[in-house]
Amino acid sequence: MAEERRWLDLEIRDLSEEYVEACARLHRLCFPEKLESLLGHACIADCLRSRYMPPGGDAHCRVALARETGQLVGYCYAESIEHGELAHAFLSPALARKHVMRVGWRRPAVWRWLLNRGWSKLVGRGIRVREPEANRVAGGEVAKMLAVHPDARGTNVGHDLMVDNEIEARRRGVRRLLGRVLRGNVKAERLYASIGWVRSAPDSQEDEVFAMHKELRDDNVLSFTPRPVTPSAEQKGTLGRGERRGE
Repeated sequence: MAEERRWLDLEIRDLSEEYVEACARLHRLCFPEKLESLLGHACIADCLRSRYMPPGGDAHCRVALARETGQLVGYCYAESIEHGELAHAFLSPALARKHVMRVGWRRPAVWRWLLNRGWSKLVGRGIRVREPEANRVAGGEVAKMLAVHPDARGTNVGHDLMVDNEIEARRRGVRRLLGRVLRGNVKAERLYASIGWVRSAPDSQEDEVFAMHKELRDDNVLSFTPRPVTPSAEQKGTLGRGERRGE
């Protein structure tokens, strides 16, 4: 019998200053091998403030908070496909250069990352994807990073963040949602497929990631996970410390 998904009562809202530090810690926890994580907490927080916070940001970040505890339990980033390849990256090139020059030169892990990235490009390997032409059309938006705190995995957080991302995208007039999934990440593909995403064609098996998308139409609008009928499915204070604002 499949394990019953735990349910959390969530508030999902735009990233604001009071949650930047907690969001930066969660980002580093979930993506420790990313360049921004190797560059440190200050780099992630700087990028969140400059790129992902309204009104001046060029991308979007929605954070999920557990109403009962106030813990930040997840986030989702999104960006217009009109920004090209940058839309799939957390850091902008300018911010990457800034923080590599600030601290990266004295961190061996950063040098290893840069050398590996350069070698991968030289030999034509690495995390890449041949983006299908249909995913380059105007009016598209990339749901580029989704993270759920380890204490909140197995709940409705990931699903409801993706639903919220879609609702916000529709409000912005987006017609097509795009994303990339690491080949072999079955959980991520299953989550996207459960809310109507499909693999984009063509899909080259040589690439380490593959593209997925969803056309936003009036007949495929989603809704949030409903409160469970049985109280046993509700989360009862087992999230642990989690990430509270300002901690």
